[in-house]
Amino acid sequence: MNARAAPLGMDDTFFTNPAGLDAGGPYSTAADMALLARAAMENPLVREVVKRTEHTIDMSYWNYQTGQREDAEARCRTAS
Repeated sequence: MNARAAPLGMDDTFFTNPAGLDAGGPYSTAADMALLARAAMENPLVREVVKRTEHTIDMSYWNYQTGQREDAEARCRTAS
């Protein structure tokens, strides 16, 4: 990740793991995150996802105890 950040000009960023969890001193700046966001927007899929104003997420899941798919009635709806 650090090797990919350098060509973007993210000089004040150091990643320690891909999850972004605190593990031994990762750091960044808002300016570097803006550079990352700009690069991400070059990806057509990222552009498609971020332009959405809402999305419904299917909350069904696989129940490992019963070995069957369970359909949850609740749906998670996000809106910007």
